[in-house]
Amino acid sequence: MGQKLIDNIETNDMNFKHLETTKDIIISPKNEYGDPQRPDATHTWTAKVSDGTNYVGDYAVKIDGADLIVDSEDFTKLPVGNYQLEVWEQWNDADGTSELSIYPSPRQTISFTIYANVADQAEEEIKRIGFQDVVDQAVKNVSVSYLARPLVVENEEALKAKYPKGFYSLVVTADTGHKWLWVDNTWKDCGAYQSVEYPEVDEARTGAKSLGSKKYASL
Repeated sequence: MGQKLIDNIETNDMNFKHLETTKDIIISPKNEYGDPQRPDATHTWTAKVSDGTNYVGDYAVKIDGADLIVDSEDFTKLPVGNYQLEVWEQWNDADGTSELSIYPSPRQTISFTIYANVADQAEEEIKRIGFQDVVDQAVKNVSVSYLARPLVVENEEALKAKYPKGFYSLVVTADTGHKWLWVDNTWKDCGAYQSVEYPEVDEARTGAKSLGSKKYASL
């Protein structure tokens, strides 16, 4: 990792992946001549972080010789994204006056990026899958795995009255010829059922009236 000079500090320009706990952002203060400036351990040192728009919070700073260290372990709760960091040094003079120095200064901040790990990427991919994708896959799974013949009922009203808590397999309503699946504790109309193997389904698509009420009296 290369060193990077920013105003009155030098940093290791550290970036890391989400949830990583072993990476340190190392900041080395410099005086006006560019020489190392050893941090005063009696002062209060705080890392202040922003996402570029909103202030995120304060984080611990450790002193190691001439370096200030901010540990990535403290950032595990932050989401993936780009961030800006400053280190604030606060102390009181002998006369009680409160003093503040900010690193880097005067113009810039320390930027760092938290990158997505593979688990984050997998979760994002899952979020992109819509409800209809789930339904379509369910239809495929039903037809491939355990569907011998779909259950046929007269209409949607009859379906919901007879099976208010769902049914383990595909159901076709005779009045529309649509296929129905029980998904997320509700009946989902998945459109017209296409089949050349099951004559009762093809028959159903002509409408319940043409089939006659007796055909469904036992359903």
